[in-house]
Amino acid sequence: METIKKKFNSTREGIKNSFYRRKKRIKAENSRFTLIFDTFYADDVRQVIRLCKRINRNRWENDMIQLCFDRVKQDETVLEVGTWIGNYSTFLGKYIVPHGQVFGFEPDPVAYRQCAINLHLNDVHNVFLQRAALAEQTGFLDLYTNRIFGNSGSSIFATNPVTDGHGQRKIKVPCTTIDRFVEAFQIAPTTVKIDVEGAEDLVIEGGRRVLQGKEVKLLVEIHTPYLAARGRSPQHVFRQLAELGKTLYMVEEIDGSPYKKGEAIDPSRPMEIANFHILAV
Repeated sequence: METIKKKFNSTREGIKNSFYRRKKRIKAENSRFTLIFDTFYADDVRQVIRLCKRINRNRWENDMIQLCFDRVKQDETVLEVGTWIGNYSTFLGKYIVPHGQVFGFEPDPVAYRQCAINLHLNDVHNVFLQRAALAEQTGFLDLYTNRIFGNSGSSIFATNPVTDGHGQRKIKVPCTTIDRFVEAFQIAPTTVKIDVEGAEDLVIEGGRRVLQGKEVKLLVEIHTPYLAARGRSPQHVFRQLAELGKTLYMVEEIDGSPYKKGEAIDPSRPMEIANFHILAV
């Protein structure tokens, strides 16, 4: 019976994926914003559909979304480190900084392509994509995928689990630092969003000069298991940010967290929550 049920669910999901691929796009809409995503060229239609369902049901990182509305001004310059397929890039450019600009960084070639397509579908023109990783050095780095390129788990570290029977793949990608990029393009970012699957500390290390600015705030997703696989911890990231003069705050309410939503984080205190967001100001 269990085998039959799995086959039925797999067939149903395959039909759904095929339907949306032929439809070429899917709309995600709630009371606050509308986003359109490509499904025709997407290598992983399942993740796109799941993301849209979360947006439609108001279950897509609601606290982070609210924080963007509350704390980011409409004319700011934003660095988005790790754009994936452009869900936040589109949202930021269209709804949060319509009079500002976003510089997005995505080293995964498939995700980069999808991000560019989705920005076009949403008529967003103030987001400038860079097909590069950000870390503590310039040059080239290995990029790994835990299933297929274009999924949300690509990382410059081979620490993420392999899923769905796919072997891990690796390619070379260009890399720079926040400090070098900001200097080269003569910009003054005021918000930096980081979602890099366990490389958070390296991005921060490469941006010490820029990030220590009092006007710069950071929105960081912490990936505890991936940091741990490299011998790092959330505490390491906390201390980095504290050394830059930042005060850290918990963005969301999470079961088992030692902090409540909006509470200040003690950089010296261990944190074992798997994934969470922090605000550093």
